[in-house]
Parts: sequence; structure tokens; C-alpha cells
Amino acid sequence: MVDAEILNQNGIDYNAGVERFLGDAELYERVLRVYAADNIVARARAAFDKRDCAALLAAVHEAKGSSGNMNLNNVYADSCALVDLLRAGGFSDAELSERFERFEQSYSGSQQTILSALK
Repeated sequence: MVDAEILNQNGIDYNAGVERFLGDAELYERVLRVYAADNIVARARAAFDKRDCAALLAAVHEAKGSSGNMNLNNVYADSCALVDLLRAGGFSDAELSERFERFEQSYSGSQQTILSALK
């Protein structure tokens, strides 16, 4: 059982996600569970702490793809912003920190939301 309202209120478009999965709500919910248990944000944090921009870009780009495919709109937007910054280069440490923190919060928040909504 899923509480779609909790998902929708937190930037996860449940109906669009199910539609993207060809109407298979069970499959979409299984994929959400896998996402909620993944470690992308931990890998991104480790790369960020080391200022390993290549590893950070790889992790955030992976998050961008998965969040976009699952209609996790807040995570997707924050992932896009961080990927764009990393690809452009020439950013300050403060700018990188601010965008990373936003990404990390939205990603972790989406995982918590999914765990709350999927019962």
C-alpha cells in the first residue's frame, strides 16, 4: 500500500511515475523501495568531502538519471543544478557547498518520504 499524497506533497509525482512505468504501480513501488535503500548520496558525500569532482559528478549524474526516470522532481532539479555546476567548472567552494547541500537534503528527504509513504 502506498500513500501517494505523501509522495506528491514532497515533490514525487506518483501518478506520472506509474505512467512512466507503463501503468505498473507494483513495479514503480518496487523501484522506489530500491531507490530508498541506495547509497548514491553516501558516495556523493564521500566524493564531496574529498573534493573529488569527477567522482562527485558520476554519483550526482546517476542520481539525476534515476530521479528523472522516477519523477522525483525536487531531487531531479537539484541534481541538474549540481551537474551543471560541476560541468561548467570555475565555481567557488561556497557555491559547490551550497548546491551540494541542497542536493543532499533533497535526496535524503526523498528517501525518507518514500519509506514513509510505502507501507
